[in-house]
Amino acid sequence: MADIIPFSAWRYSEKLRPKIANLTVPNLDGISKVQLDKRYQDPTNSIHLTLPAPPSEVEKKAVLLKNWKNNKVLKQDPAPAIYIYYQHFCLPGSTRRFCRKGFIAYIKAYHWEEKVILGHENTIPYALKEQVQLLSKTQIQPSPTHGLYEDPENSLVPLMDNYMNTPIFDFQNDLGIREQLAAVTDPEDIMQFVSHLKGQKIILADGHHRLQASIHHRDHCKENNDHHTGMEAYNYHMMNFTNVHSDHLKILPTHRLISNVTIPEALLLEKAAIFFTIQRISYPSKIEVLTISQPWTFILMFKEAAYKISLRIEKFDLFTTAIPDAVKRLDISVLHYFFVDHIIGIPMDEQRSSKQITYETDRLKCHGQLHSGKADLALLTREISIEEVMEVCHSGYTLPQKSTYFYPKASSGLLFGSIREDEFITYP
Repeated sequence: MADIIPFSAWRYSEKLRPKIANLTVPNLDGISKVQLDKRYQDPTNSIHLTLPAPPSEVEKKAVLLKNWKNNKVLKQDPAPAIYIYYQHFCLPGSTRRFCRKGFIAYIKAYHWEEKVILGHENTIPYALKEQVQLLSKTQIQPSPTHGLYEDPENSLVPLMDNYMNTPIFDFQNDLGIREQLAAVTDPEDIMQFVSHLKGQKIILADGHHRLQASIHHRDHCKENNDHHTGMEAYNYHMMNFTNVHSDHLKILPTHRLISNVTIPEALLLEKAAIFFTIQRISYPSKIEVLTISQPWTFILMFKEAAYKISLRIEKFDLFTTAIPDAVKRLDISVLHYFFVDHIIGIPMDEQRSSKQITYETDRLKCHGQLHSGKADLALLTREISIEEVMEVCHSGYTLPQKSTYFYPKASSGLLFGSIREDEFITYP
């Protein structure tokens, strides 16, 4: 089962500590273009190692990383550690505070077929290729993926809280999220984390392309190493582990925006009425007040009108795709099959790569896309539950694209995990 180890991370040097909030990169979907441009202008910002690039640019990233190390922009921790990572946040539109408590360690880059790490999304070939190129050239992981482990009793939390009394970093990022990082170097304390995960399967919450890139890189190195043991640095992958049973683990709904719709609004509603009940609702001045509480129910929005639509129960039997009920009964599966395929006309097997479909977690941005003409309609959804994610993962199938958005994302640049053999420091 899950085999995790401590590692010696590269981190920004002490002289750059006061700038850490500006050197790290929170969720790229959430920060503004101004904030993004500001990061690009800083030659020491982690964004330069985070984002994939064309092959010619990837070579430059490898040179940049080497210069950072030589010039002490980054320094490697002398002792291997497991890093405690807390994120204090509010959900969009709310003032209630949450704290997602996790820890960052190396885990073996298990193949999906081994069923140790369970994924719930498919990868997109071109995006995967870019990640593989970036990892192979730089041999650094500037941000952890996100995995879920089980600890219903929260048995690790007291130990984590104790270490967080002396954080390495404690700052607020551009999204208003307070980020804290602490290091566990005591071997006995490290073993508590290692032992707890030893018999577990890990659900991958975020980072499918980055993990798949680690798997590809590991396989390539293995093929070219006649003395492969399975313990080399290239076998490992940096992951942030959080408790699947925590009340502070949050998933945001991901809404669908459809562009280039050729069907007139009236005809589209007529077609939709075959599968859905349709209730026109007042177009609110505040889009946040719209609520979706029932399964298989969505808000269909045009520029000047909005409707609550619910699948007619008797129509569900028409959903004949050969997938498990755990996947078929999801709101998002119903939406893609009955509305996006049968009404809009984008076939299920083409939706993943369709340029007509974009995704957005912010309702206000959906509203803006409609009024700017960049989208013709929006489909607002409920968030998927963690129980539904777990059921799908254990079924061996994947969710429709962009079904989950675990909030907040882990920042890049807090830790850099090297997979160079000469920089691989862990306990024997």
